[in-house]
Amino acid sequence: MNATLDVIITGSDLFAGLSEEALHALRSAIVVRRVEPSQKLYQTGQEAGSVYGVIRGYVILEVTDQWKEHVCVGAPRSGEWFGDADIFGPAQRSCDAWALRETEAAMVSRRDMLALAEREPRLMRNILDRTAVRMHCAREVLYETAFLSIDVRIARHLVRMGDMQRSRTGAERATFEFSQEEFALIVGTTRKSVNKFLSEWRQNGWIDVQHREICLIDIEAVRKIAFDGENDPIGELWRQFLRPAASPERM
Repeated sequence: MNATLDVIITGSDLFAGLSEEALHALRSAIVVRRVEPSQKLYQTGQEAGSVYGVIRGYVILEVTDQWKEHVCVGAPRSGEWFGDADIFGPAQRSCDAWALRETEAAMVSRRDMLALAEREPRLMRNILDRTAVRMHCAREVLYETAFLSIDVRIARHLVRMGDMQRSRTGAERATFEFSQEEFALIVGTTRKSVNKFLSEWRQNGWIDVQHREICLIDIEAVRKIAFDGENDPIGELWRQFLRPAASPERM
């Protein structure tokens, strides 16, 4: 087992509190899958045969709303797991999952995950906690997509990602390694809109933008645009209940 795979297992909230025996069984069950940009890992309604953990790259989790618009409800990156809630009940996928860029993912079969959950009650509790949090977050994301302005949505994504990264690294600034086009797909808008507001905030000294990198310099200034003094329900849920693994890409 290489060190990168070990990090995304032992550092993830999904497998927190599991015994060494269970972690050993999990390591033995992992198969690595490589996915090309825009390639789907699965789609809505498909049988849920596996749980995935991102080793490197980005994945977009997407639903289609009543107006046939695609809404991003999650963007797992290196060190994050997804698809675990779908393996129960009818075992059908509740959203589409596709690679934003070339991605390498750890894959654990539904059979192996269910066998592990039967032996380790803590794993079942972890999955239930994650499912509850993700349901609340998805509801908030759908609301924000429908009712908030583009600049506020862009700012909220930056602040949330910045808070999560700073909690892992302890650094004052947060840096995100994706292009403006990729960021637009995550937010659910156009590259033109992203470029407009990022350019404005760059002039203000709040962020810096390079070819495939966005650096959040003054998170509090961006936070004022994002929330205008209000609480962030999504950010609070993630901070209280979910513990993302350290990013293998940063090791």
